[in-house]
Amino acid sequence: MIHTLLFGLGRFGRDHLAAWEATGRARVAAIVDPMHSGTSTLSPDGDRQIPVVGTLSDLPASIPIDVAAVVTPVWTHREIAQSLFERSIPCLIEKPLAASSAEASQIREAARESGVACMPGHILRFSAPHLEIWQSLENSRHPVVTMSFRRDRSMALLELYPGEHPALLTGIHDIDLATWFANSPVGSVSSRHTIKEGLCVGFEANLHHHNGSETHISGEYVFPAELVDTVFDEVLVTGASGTTLGRFRNHSDSTPTPNSPDPALVSEISHFLDVYDGVTADLRVNLDDAVHCLAVVEAIIHSSESEGQTLLVEAR
Repeated sequence: MIHTLLFGLGRFGRDHLAAWEATGRARVAAIVDPMHSGTSTLSPDGDRQIPVVGTLSDLPASIPIDVAAVVTPVWTHREIAQSLFERSIPCLIEKPLAASSAEASQIREAARESGVACMPGHILRFSAPHLEIWQSLENSRHPVVTMSFRRDRSMALLELYPGEHPALLTGIHDIDLATWFANSPVGSVSSRHTIKEGLCVGFEANLHHHNGSETHISGEYVFPAELVDTVFDEVLVTGASGTTLGRFRNHSDSTPTPNSPDPALVSEISHFLDVYDGVTADLRVNLDDAVHCLAVVEAIIHSSESEGQTLLVEAR
């Protein structure tokens, strides 16, 4: 059994807790969360108490740790990652990798210097319908594609993550999928956003890939705040002739539970465990991917603030 240290026991942290243990290969040995009121929490199966500490330095030396999962606010990721690299603990870090592409680059360089495995968590690369689209594109060998992504969420996200641009909070999923599907990084972007009462509630962006592929991404906080888990996602991929190469549509209001964790998250974690166990050395999501996604997000935000001006994506 692989002993896992979980950072963060908030809403998404609990999703990870259930998913790590659902792999059947890992057990969460301890949790680090300074906001947790108690000294332990019940395991998903209800069979044991998992110790919870406020900081990594509070973790008893008697608790063995093999790997870690970082599911904390994005501005904490760099410091946590550095502390794990210093202890030679491989880690899976939830998206976005860091608060900026510059910080993400620092995590990448620290990982390379330490030689410790670090995988960014872009879950949709492990989602069955998205993986099917990617496989179809790989098999058909279409070098240039046109893609359209739509991602709408609840207004509750404005309260959970005040001030976060939707391109960073939700659009980053589609940026990652676009570069993965096109097998090409983004060279330039143009974007506009919608501001209500001083907050960005939606955006539209055009991404221009190095290989000539084009992507349109849009997203908005449209559902009432009380509908926290309501989502609408749509993906359409077409070839140069207009032929549909991939399509996905989802409108739901369900959320994973400890008894039914997200299959894509379980698959993502299982892939990371395969890397840890030496089954594969090929990370499906690597640090270069995560750094590039953040650079694209920053270009989208700056373009929106410049009334849609086309901007180059900075290489990191």
